[in-house]
Amino acid sequence: MYMQFNKFNKTLWQVIWKIKKSLIFSMVIISHVHSLLLVRYVIIHMLQDVLKIYYGYQY
Repeated sequence: MYMQFNKFNKTLWQVIWKIKKSLIFSMVIISHVHSLLLVRYVIIHMLQDVLKIYYGYQY
């Protein structure tokens, strides 16, 4: 009985560990994608400002 419980406990910990690892992994990916989107947004806005200035001087 105790051995079975111990085995169950071990598998439970393994499952929890796997879930934790996948959660951390997905969080890292999400934050990475988020920062990439943020960088892209900033770059696009900067480009738009530069283009406005450039075309503003032309016309």
